[in-house]
Amino acid sequence: STFSLQVQSENSEKNADQEELSTALSGSDGLAGPLTSILSCAYEEWLRSTRIRCKQVHMAEEPHEDEEKKDDDCDNSAAAASSSSLSTTKFIVHEAQETSSLHRVLQLHTKLCLLDSTLAEELGREGSHAILAKLIRFDLQSEMDMAGIASFDIEEEDADAVMELQDLACEIGSMSSGSFPIKVFPFTQDELRSRLPLHFSVSSVPSHNDVDCQQHHILIHQVTARRQGAQEDVGFVMWPSAVALASWVATNPSKVLGKRCLEIGAGCGLTGLATASIFTADEKDQESQIILTDFNETVLQNADRNICLNGLGGCASTTKLDFYEQTGTNIDGGWIDGSRTTKEPVDVILA
Repeated sequence: STFSLQVQSENSEKNADQEELSTALSGSDGLAGPLTSILSCAYEEWLRSTRIRCKQVHMAEEPHEDEEKKDDDCDNSAAAASSSSLSTTKFIVHEAQETSSLHRVLQLHTKLCLLDSTLAEELGREGSHAILAKLIRFDLQSEMDMAGIASFDIEEEDADAVMELQDLACEIGSMSSGSFPIKVFPFTQDELRSRLPLHFSVSSVPSHNDVDCQQHHILIHQVTARRQGAQEDVGFVMWPSAVALASWVATNPSKVLGKRCLEIGAGCGLTGLATASIFTADEKDQESQIILTDFNETVLQNADRNICLNGLGGCASTTKLDFYEQTGTNIDGGWIDGSRTTKEPVDVILA
């Protein structure tokens, strides 16, 4: 993917920051680094703008005192220099362009973290959580106190603007699978590559002339955050048998089209996802459903993620099922899910 970041710059310092960020984007092997750099840049610019505006308010209240101190305080000088470029306003945060920019960056991070939990973890490890934690702890009154304007009343619009930014930061932090903030410990390039989803092209066997050869492109994410330590963890990774069964389904679509299907021991979900892809490719088929089952909660969470990754939520779902809990005594058919609830029979079982 190609990303471009356009920063409206009013001085050479901002232009230098833009060039530095463009270099980071073009030279990175993953998205976490560039996205964290964008967040850091947006936050630092917003914090700098907020402090400059606090100084401007102080200078407006104490013009003579500030004039005497301006040579000793570089921030005061910066505030004075920028006073002509910033519009005169009673607001410190509310109307600032930097506030709008930071808000857009936070919204971007929110959407990406919702879509990709792997990227969300990588962002946290890259340092985004440390930046978000700073924003959450930010206190406008403390900044005003440091600027010497403790008597200045905070406008309601300013308080609301800061709270909105902090709410977004908290929302992103709440998506963390572990603690927040995650310790800054970036993944290596090899680790990042191993975390990328695998791409499988599932197609029918060419020798079957009665079947139109259709390819179904499936993305599969494996469980990389945890090592396989027991027999119960076999679903963490892909197995050749899943590829073979998925190919069989693609070669025999009539066996599953128009039916309710259930996959036992779905693991990463390739067979079930290939089946769901066959359903969506058939415009006339509006009733087919595939249920991906496993007994390992982590495996089921990963299968859910792969369903979302492939956009197959309309005809694919997951539920817990332990094969050894099936009694086989139900004369009316059906099966027992993880909550020991008897479910209706299905038409096809894939295993």
